[in-house]
Amino acid sequence: MAIRDRKVHKNRGQRTGGWGGAQKHRGAGHRGGRGMAGTSNHKWCGISKFMPDYFLSIGFKRPRCIVKQVNTLNLGVLDEEIKNLCEMGIANEENGRFSINLTELGYNKLLGSGKVTNSIAVTIDSYSKSAKQKIEDAGGEIVVASEEFDAATAEEFTGEGELNEGSGKFE
Repeated sequence: MAIRDRKVHKNRGQRTGGWGGAQKHRGAGHRGGRGMAGTSNHKWCGISKFMPDYFLSIGFKRPRCIVKQVNTLNLGVLDEEIKNLCEMGIANEENGRFSINLTELGYNKLLGSGKVTNSIAVTIDSYSKSAKQKIEDAGGEIVVASEEFDAATAEEFTGEGELNEGSGKFE
């Protein structure tokens, strides 16, 4: 019957234990460094072939002084939360008409997504055409907050442009 050694006796007497040459299993010299070491030097061929996007930067970042932060709010969210805002003292109700200043809450644009069931007077810097129409159909009004946003400027900002984006939720 054949004699079978235990696993701990495996590779005894072979000097390298199955790792090839004596130096190949010591340190990281055989593989050219540990991990991503040398990827900008001697391992560049592998990086350029198998990871072409590793060092790639595409495009540019716009200067922060140019990028405008637009905080938007949708009408549907405002209509759902207007009674809670009155209870918290943020909005007011007079004769069945709610009034709220959204610029004090940090919003600068009102969007027209959602349904309006309450009559609301909103003070805000800019708004969309659909938001204005829905509020006026419900018996409310939009008051432009800043002097720099006169009627012509507000209409200019209500068009379909790059400012029509945002989460539209209370946070």
